[in-house]
Amino acid sequence: MDLYVPRHLPLPAPIAFVACGQSHVLAVTRVTGGCFTWGCGFHGALGHGDESHRTTPTKVEALAGHRVLKAAAGEAHSLLIAKPLVGCGEDTTRQVFTFGRGSEGEMGNGDTYASRRPIMVEALDGLEPYNIACGNYFSV
Repeated sequence: MDLYVPRHLPLPAPIAFVACGQSHVLAVTRVTGGCFTWGCGFHGALGHGDESHRTTPTKVEALAGHRVLKAAAGEAHSLLIAKPLVGCGEDTTRQVFTFGRGSEGEMGNGDTYASRRPIMVEALDGLEPYNIACGNYFSV
């Protein structure tokens, strides 16, 4: 059902920011850095390991053990910057994760296949990225 007026969407925690793709949404929680997605799941764009659509925010369980710092959404793919959760006071490096459609190489993982779960972009490992963005068929 399409809605043409704003509606309150109950989420399990305060949200730091959202990223909107053509047909899917990512929301990152303020305190824990958890990532919730909903919308069209084609090509695995929601990161839940399948292509099912979600009508309510659903936590991306594959990111357990990481704190999401940034999120971006393209037409049917998503990018995240996350840090692994480690012991108190330990610093870790930022990593870029991607999931969804990859037919044009937009995920940056070196192939043109879809990924239904978040995978780390190995080419960016160790570079400490601070920002990301997605277009319909590209990522920066």
